[in-house]
Amino acid sequence: ASGAINSSVSTSPTIPLPLQLFPIVSLLMASISTTHLPLGICISSAILHLTAYAGDGGAMQSSSPCSTTKTASQHAQHGLLYLSLSFHYLLKISAASFSHTIWLLFVVWNGDTGALVAGRLGRMLSNGSDALAIICPKRMVSCVKNVSPSKSMTGLFGGILFGILTAVYWPAVMLRVQSICIRMGINGYPFIFNMLFGESVRRSRAYFDLDLVRTNNNMAGLLNFQDVVLLSGLEGMLPEGLLLNPSFRRAIVGAVLSAFAIMGDLVESSVKRASGLKDSGKLLPGHGGILDRFDSTLLAAIVYWHWCLGPIGSSV
Repeated sequence: ASGAINSSVSTSPTIPLPLQLFPIVSLLMASISTTHLPLGICISSAILHLTAYAGDGGAMQSSSPCSTTKTASQHAQHGLLYLSLSFHYLLKISAASFSHTIWLLFVVWNGDTGALVAGRLGRMLSNGSDALAIICPKRMVSCVKNVSPSKSMTGLFGGILFGILTAVYWPAVMLRVQSICIRMGINGYPFIFNMLFGESVRRSRAYFDLDLVRTNNNMAGLLNFQDVVLLSGLEGMLPEGLLLNPSFRRAIVGAVLSAFAIMGDLVESSVKRASGLKDSGKLLPGHGGILDRFDSTLLAAIVYWHWCLGPIGSSV
């Protein structure tokens, strides 16, 4: 009996050392200053790589996809680049501007919803086929289907369209909600923010920068992206002054962010598929884990920070 117990203990799965270290390293990279981020990534990657040679021989015999310490090290280094860097910039955006943070999140999240709705409607209207797949490159369609058979090109285009519509009209929605709250005697978004987070997260009055948002196309303002270079090479091919239109600029930014959001979702789906998992966790009922909710935001956050927030990023 004791031999059977010892045998079951010795064959129980163990978490490889690189995956044990990854949460600590990832948290450090998410919170480190941007100045030291490249140095931190290089050192962390080296540590995670070398820990692959510190594992015991028993872990090498398991049949789990992440069983060997070398495979675990590769997963951890991928997570370092994909997750840690992305959350680092997402945290910087959330600390820099309330309006930018809310706008980015809803562009991505509504794009996710649009992809789901468009995909299901597309299947209903085309008898289960993917109507827009015929206009897409075969390698692109093959990549999407191999990563996630449930996804469709119709859904991807629908997600981009919903992202564009959200990018154009969400500033007006935010201002409308703020106006309603003020008329109700509520201090708008600062009140809602404090109600959600209490004293655990403090933000100055200047952080809630909706007074800088402008929906008039003739006025410069926050979320109009007048300081962002947008496809200047196409200026001669477009109607005169179109690139100066804030709604058109928001549409371009929304389309690009939606495309990178889809890419981020596909990356996480491929990792889950390779690991034989449906969800990244069970923390959020109906959604899976935290990563299942934020997978589309990760790459979009990096692109948004470097492309659109340069003018305010240096002060954060």
